[in-house]
Amino acid sequence: PWHRRHRQLPPPCQGTNAVHNVTMRRTFTEGVLLARMALMTLLGSLPAVAQAPLHAVRINPTTLLNYPDLTRLQQQGDAVHLVTYARFAFGLQGHLYYARSGDGGRTWPVLEQDLGGNWVQYFDLAAFGDRALISMHDSATGPHVRTSNDRGATWTSPFLVASQPGLSYGESRVHGHGNNAMVAWLATQPGGTIWATHSADGGYTWNQSPIALDGGLPLLTNAPTNLVKVATGPDIHLFWEHGTTVAHQYSADGGITWLPQAQVVGTAPFTVTGSGNVLFLTQGSSVLRSANGGQSWAPISGTGLSAYSGIAVDGLEVVVTQVTGSAPTYQLVLNTSRDGGVSWLPAPWILATPFSLGAAPPTVQDGQFYVRIGWATLGANGATTNGVLHS
Repeated sequence: PWHRRHRQLPPPCQGTNAVHNVTMRRTFTEGVLLARMALMTLLGSLPAVAQAPLHAVRINPTTLLNYPDLTRLQQQGDAVHLVTYARFAFGLQGHLYYARSGDGGRTWPVLEQDLGGNWVQYFDLAAFGDRALISMHDSATGPHVRTSNDRGATWTSPFLVASQPGLSYGESRVHGHGNNAMVAWLATQPGGTIWATHSADGGYTWNQSPIALDGGLPLLTNAPTNLVKVATGPDIHLFWEHGTTVAHQYSADGGITWLPQAQVVGTAPFTVTGSGNVLFLTQGSSVLRSANGGQSWAPISGTGLSAYSGIAVDGLEVVVTQVTGSAPTYQLVLNTSRDGGVSWLPAPWILATPFSLGAAPPTVQDGQFYVRIGWATLGANGATTNGVLHS
């Protein structure tokens, strides 16, 4: 078991901008057990445990990741898909790299599979059944999608889903369910600034007449930003920053139809996550919860956290985190709910991070609990070496 055997992380490489990407796997229950152990450690009941759990794997053994925070991870049963991004030395575009595990993250037979270049740094990943989809954007031509029908073993060539060239960064989001697939993206074009189109064959062919999703909202002088997808099965929620407000669109049929008008649900900046029609919207230090797909919102309470660095949802399981302290004693404060955020553990767990930086937003998928933890160490030449950890 992972809590009886530990393996130290590989030593950080030396260099000016060297980046580690390490992935580890732990069940949701085991994550709570570790939290319990960490809390008892702080109370003096257990010796400190600071090693990395078993199955740590470096995802980028040779490539330099310019944007490790943009790593996308999707799990479907034992199949785990992961896409990273490496920008060219000059310009705004770069390559996407794909990694795959077939045993829940224990081993990674595919690492750093180059999916080609000329993409901006905004991309997305979806996995459903044996299929996987990657959306990407080329500022010279528009949004593209690559599709796999064999759990990532082979991929189609990039498919241009809409001819919308432009210099906008083209944030895109993709989702699939059954035979339906949807891709949405930001692009300032005549008639709208956020667009979506649909595939009825799992992403192999697409309706190339996209529809605008920002109907009913005031026209913007600047392009919208921060497109976020919350999707479970056929339910798809899209949120984005429309000026100083947060806009929301919803599809109940996998992206075939949408609300006739977008809704304003809050103020920017924001983060949002959820599962089905249970949604959590973070604005500043407050978190609002909706149990009806965004029709109404109310503040959450009872978590024991004073602020929120990340929220993850999988069905009715919810994890909220807060990073506290200061270097070198950062801590990850964590609480969990098993009923969609209605009630929480009486007191949060406290985990001492194994390195000197805090934790990024967590991920909960198929009962697996992943937390990205960044660290920094001083290299021989005085440079900082950064890292990213999935646990």
